[in-house]
Amino acid sequence: NGTIVGSSTDDSVIVHPNSGLTDGDTIYVMVTACDSTSGCPGEFCCASDSIAIPVINCNEPPTVSCHADTSVFLCDLTEVCIPGFVCDDPNGNLVSCSVSFGTLSGDTVCFTPSGAGTYTIILTAVDDFGESASCTTSVDVALNSPPVVTCPGDDSMFVCDLSPICLPGFSATDVDGNLASVTVTGGTLSGDTVCFTPVVGDNVITLVATDECGKADTCATTIHVALNSPPVATCPGDTSFLVNNLDPICLTGFSCSDPDGNMVAPTVIGGTLSGDTVCFTPVIGLNTITFICEDSCGAADTCKTFIQIGQNQPPTCSLPPVDTTIFACQPAEVCLPVSATDPNNNFLNCQIMSGPGTLSGGNWCYTPAGTEDDTVTIRCTDSLGLYCEGTFTLHYTVNSAPTVTCPSNVSMFRRSVSPGSVTTMSTVTFKRSQSPVEHSAAARYVLPR
Repeated sequence: NGTIVGSSTDDSVIVHPNSGLTDGDTIYVMVTACDSTSGCPGEFCCASDSIAIPVINCNEPPTVSCHADTSVFLCDLTEVCIPGFVCDDPNGNLVSCSVSFGTLSGDTVCFTPSGAGTYTIILTAVDDFGESASCTTSVDVALNSPPVVTCPGDDSMFVCDLSPICLPGFSATDVDGNLASVTVTGGTLSGDTVCFTPVVGDNVITLVATDECGKADTCATTIHVALNSPPVATCPGDTSFLVNNLDPICLTGFSCSDPDGNMVAPTVIGGTLSGDTVCFTPVIGLNTITFICEDSCGAADTCKTFIQIGQNQPPTCSLPPVDTTIFACQPAEVCLPVSATDPNNNFLNCQIMSGPGTLSGGNWCYTPAGTEDDTVTIRCTDSLGLYCEGTFTLHYTVNSAPTVTCPSNVSMFRRSVSPGSVTTMSTVTFKRSQSPVEHSAAARYVLPR
């Protein structure tokens, strides 16, 4: 009732019984062995025997053992090998032990993943009776991602000096949590801040993050640094003034310039600034104006203007005498010297304030029409308006012909006379040297002798 499917040297056989048998049934097995003797088969060439085999459920299915579900982290797509895959059969009749994914060698399954994800390995064992067993292992494959670094954007900075500068905004992250190193060139990293000692011009800060797989990311920030330059103060040149009084004086020409455009309000010592003009109340002697230009960094430049102040004095007039008398035979031009001296050497001119005449070449000149008295006032002024003034009077006389007067004719009687009598007639003549003029008068005197 069965089929012999094999034999062994220990005289055992394997029988596959017909289906439907249960415990307590009996399998009857007829075993016939024949040799290859010529003339056979026949009863002398074969031998037969039969046995009764009680049916018991003796075959047990195979067993399998898999590695527990696991995960692996890969730097790149290399082969993954996982041990712990075992097939066994309690009856020793294991036919196959195989995996659905990868390659089984011994108790280890190896496979090369195509990318990150979950890979399922099914181990199956089959025995000679077709009984099987299986187990499953899930392998979660994570593939390394490179780190990511972040730097702040490029920037320009204006600095008062080259003191250290600290910039926030530097970071390094890794989704796999396997950062091996974070390095900075051009500065020192603390937290998310890089501090560096700048130079004028471009300063480059480079941040590099490297993970345990050797993957790296790099970023760089360029900071252009401009260093403050001090302002420039400009003052007008030293000067001097003559003044009539100590009223305020204003000077122009004070200015500040700054190449960086970071000026603060200038300072003046010795005056008050308005625009480019400094006004001050002078003193006789040396006056000093100090002009200071300062920028927002505290850098400053200073200039000074020295002003010498002198007290102006009025000029001194030199005029004709207060009363000047001139006798002339006939009208002619009269010129009298007029001048002025100035202790400050700032004499301007002389002018006729009242009276006739003109001033020319240091003289007052005038041609009288005849005999006359002329009063003249002259003012001599300096460049600052101080003046001297004087008045003189010209008494001008033009010659007139002389006059004579004689008494009328008279007769005289004397009681005693000298002997004889004389009668005389006289003619009187007057002459001027410039223009002789004759005047005659006759008188008759009768003198008794």
